[in-house]
Amino acid sequence: MGDYVEIRSARVEDAIAITECVVAAYENYTARLGKPAGPMLDDYERVIQQHRVLVLTEKTRVIGILVLVTQNEGLLVDNVAVHPDHQGRGLGRRLMTLAEEEA
Repeated sequence: MGDYVEIRSARVEDAIAITECVVAAYENYTARLGKPAGPMLDDYERVIQQHRVLVLTEKTRVIGILVLVTQNEGLLVDNVAVHPDHQGRGLGRRLMTLAEEEA
């Protein structure tokens, strides 16, 4: 992993970068599904305001996201995405481990 990889709570001003990361992560599925995957259509400004959203950043670039939704029985992992340029580095696993710790 890069020297500057960190996980932090998302801020509303991250919404555009989060959207770009999610679109890049899911765009390969559009042809198979015949439509954009659900997370590609989310309004991340609203998602940040309503749920626990964490971003994985390298330097200042958002390279991964985790959306956790609080439910009666615990937390739901609503979305975990890693930008394709950074896949294969264990970052998705790192986000899922954090989700388990949060639960």
